[in-house]
Amino acid sequence: MRRKEEDYFSSKMFLGQFFPALISAAALALGDMADAIVIGNRMGVTGLAAISLTLPVFMVINLIMHGLGAGGAVRFSRQLAQGQEKEARRGFQGIMTAAFLLGVILALLGNLLMEQLLAILGAGSSEAEVYAACRSYVKLIVTFIPLFFVTYILNYYLRNDDKEKLASFGFTAGNLTDIALNIVFVLFLHQGVVGAAWATIIGLMVSLCIYLAGMVKKKGVLCLFPWKPDFHGSLKCYQTGFSTSSQYLLTMLFLLLANRTLMKMGGSLMVGVFDMIQNVSYFILYLYEGTGKAMQPLVSTYYGERNRKECRRVLYKSLRFGTAAGIMVGLLLFIFAGQVCGIFGIHDESSLKVAVYALQVYVSGTLAAGISILLETYYQSAGREKSAFVLVLLRGTLVLLPLLFLFSKMGTYGFWWLFPATEVLSLILLYLWQRLCRERETVFDEEKIYYRIIRNSSEDLTPLLSEIGIFCEKWGSTAQQQYFMNMAVEELCVAIMKHGFKDERGYIQVTLLLKEDGLFELHIRDNAVSFNPFAQEEKETEDPFDFDVLGINVIKKKGKEFYYRRYQGFNTLVVKI
Repeated sequence: MRRKEEDYFSSKMFLGQFFPALISAAALALGDMADAIVIGNRMGVTGLAAISLTLPVFMVINLIMHGLGAGGAVRFSRQLAQGQEKEARRGFQGIMTAAFLLGVILALLGNLLMEQLLAILGAGSSEAEVYAACRSYVKLIVTFIPLFFVTYILNYYLRNDDKEKLASFGFTAGNLTDIALNIVFVLFLHQGVVGAAWATIIGLMVSLCIYLAGMVKKKGVLCLFPWKPDFHGSLKCYQTGFSTSSQYLLTMLFLLLANRTLMKMGGSLMVGVFDMIQNVSYFILYLYEGTGKAMQPLVSTYYGERNRKECRRVLYKSLRFGTAAGIMVGLLLFIFAGQVCGIFGIHDESSLKVAVYALQVYVSGTLAAGISILLETYYQSAGREKSAFVLVLLRGTLVLLPLLFLFSKMGTYGFWWLFPATEVLSLILLYLWQRLCRERETVFDEEKIYYRIIRNSSEDLTPLLSEIGIFCEKWGSTAQQQYFMNMAVEELCVAIMKHGFKDERGYIQVTLLLKEDGLFELHIRDNAVSFNPFAQEEKETEDPFDFDVLGINVIKKKGKEFYYRRYQGFNTLVVKI
């Protein structure tokens, strides 16, 4: 079979996820940058410094919501890939309940301990104007932590429930609302940082309302009623998500140290430029993170099917498309660095000189940063949490903090080389660690997996059945299992070819794997019109020898489990024998 045909399903599914994710990433970047742009133009470097001092609060929020969201979504996709729809739904409800309750607790603690929190952020040692702005901003953000948790985690799950367009639309609408209200509240109503905070909060409310309305309108696995949350495995989900979300904990530590260091080096000017760099980085790094979000559901699904080959294909597509988008945006930011700094309200000659230099140096390291982001997501989705955590640890602590101390001695201009140096060195050390420890990608026996794509042709079916028979015999299946396996594959493929395809340009992807309990698990994916062979009822027909109905009914009776799902525009079948 030609490479194009072998690549058919992963390409279609990835592109279906990639472009909506890219739109969401751009909208998220603009939404996150809106506060800094508007505040910078209204309050200058003082406002930028105040926002920079509050960033560690967002890192704590991100640490929890992305850990629960990413880990929960990985488990959700794996369960659906194995036909466990009920368990996946109850697990989602458990994660959402836990996130909301934890958000309420953090909001209460944050408000009760506000002065202590501001002291930790370093706002107490800054100028009075910076302190007042920082306090007003943090108070509102902390109060609405539950809203952050619920909205972002729901977005993760929607992308894994074949609702990536809804997730992208709601996310984009919320961020555009944030941008518009920033302009109204800050520039026209002169509300300062309080207006910027309210713009963010109202934007989240808009996103959440769209998500909930879309869930009611378009049916899927996710639903709110009946509400029967299952908390079993929630901690394990967070442990999975923590392998990458831990970067926010490390980033928080870095921000606390960097803000204090920069205040000593150059006061509000250096902290303001640092905040500008942080915000510009969103526009590049979010493209990589958006690409990672497009990759994650597919890798998790294929991992659930034990299909390593397709996992790798999705990774290569993510690297190719993600780096292309990142390099293009990076070049534009490098060329127009002066104009970008002006957008953030940095206009005076001395400040602009430092800001332009800092931005151009930072952009030079974003390619390595983007590759790291994609690798982290892939490792997490493909059962390699250890590699994901090591890479996060290198970028966020083991390399970053020693280099922070080193580059802080290099003055106003030398400091900014900290970022590209950290990213490149982290990748080199990860490679060396993997070679030294012989960290393996495959956590399952690939010899116990059979995989093939056939065309919508009866000629392709005969060799497929022969190869499946050889595979089953190799692993000691009983004669009854072999007979039933061949029957299941033949009946399902024939039914799909007969009732699902409208022309000859159809493909069927067959994956068969031997499970640890000795059962065989069959996965069939096709690009036919929406067609569920299992939906055919047992019934008396005019023709007592209607083999289409009889064959499917036998599969339903004899199979241990069977499951159908329409996902990413394709039909997906799971049969356990």
